[in-house]
This record gives sequence, C-alpha cells and structure tokens, in this order.
Amino acid sequence: MMGFFRGKARHCEERINVADDSHNTQETVGPYTDTHPHNEQRSFMSLGCIDIPYVEGMELVPAMDDQRRFHSVSVVIANLCVELALFAAPRSDGLWKRSFDTLTKDAKEKGFDTFSLTGHWGKELLIRPRKSDGNMPYRFVGIEGPGWLLRATYFGAAAESDKEREMLDAVVSHIVVHRGGDAKPPGELIYLTLPAALEEKVFEQITQ
Repeated sequence: MMGFFRGKARHCEERINVADDSHNTQETVGPYTDTHPHNEQRSFMSLGCIDIPYVEGMELVPAMDDQRRFHSVSVVIANLCVELALFAAPRSDGLWKRSFDTLTKDAKEKGFDTFSLTGHWGKELLIRPRKSDGNMPYRFVGIEGPGWLLRATYFGAAAESDKEREMLDAVVSHIVVHRGGDAKPPGELIYLTLPAALEEKVFEQITQ
C-alpha cells in the first residue's frame, strides 16, 4: 500500500507504506555486504545500493537533490525516523572518524551542543540544536564496510533514547549493501535507485 504527500523537489516526495513482516528483527548483526551470508528468508525493498528489510508498519521516504538524484531515504516506524545515506569509503577504516570530526566541528560552529557516545556500531555523535530554533536533536551513526560507509541519522526521540530507537536499529542491522565496483573517491555519495514504477510516481508528484 502506498501513500503520497507533496513536498519541494529537493525533499521527500513519496511515502511508501510497508506492511509485510513476520520476522523478529531485534538482534543487531549487520548491515551486510552483498557477498556476506544473511537471512534470505526476509523480504526486502531494493533501492539499488541498499536493500532495506520489510518491517510491519514501516514507511520509506526517499529524498532527492536538484538533479533528481535520490541521495537518501528515511525509514519511519511509529513516528520514529532514521535517515540512511551510503558513501564510498577506502577499504581500510577511517572515513567515519574524519566525518565525525567534521560534523562535530560544523555543529559547534552553529552553537549546538555535541556529545560523543558509544552505541551498537561504535562512536556516535548526538547533536542538540538550540531550543529557541525549534529544531529536534539528531544523532549520527557511521557503519563502515569494505569500500562503503552507511550513515544513519536518527531524529527526535530516536536520537535521545536507545530504547526508542530499537525498532529502527533492527532495520539498520539487516540492511544489505551493494557497493558496486565503480571507483569513487572516499566520501562521495552512492545514489539510490528506486523501482521504476515508484520513481515515476515520485516525479509525478513534483510536476503537480
């Protein structure tokens, strides 16, 4: 079942209701590369460079840039949200540390409070904007694999509470990454590819 909402061309255009899951997804074991064994009995939504497991009641909200390239997708479950974006990375670790430092610096320059935390996947960055701005807190999580970095950004209650974000963690932990063999500089976005029918509907929303 699909629902639609309008938005600016560079933001989210389509909300996909996903209501098919009979599996318990509470353990944290991934994400996986496409060459790593994983539970193939799960149902996935394929978005090109990442496959996202179905969870009952989940919505996917793709976002795109001015060139109509899909750069990220938000997973929404019970009003909790995590945004996912995939980046090229060196085969050795290190990109997340550099990204962490840059994100911290940028947030501090804006006058935001920053906190270095340790979570399921290692070092995480919690950012609390000024309350007067009306912005919600958010937490960056970086997960590095062979040649890729998956950045998960949790918002609101999911950023502040490990308990609140458990359902979102269960989705992130079962994502399958398809890095591809193209040479890309570290830090370059790997764009998502939507199913043709869904992409067409997203573009229809833009022109209305």
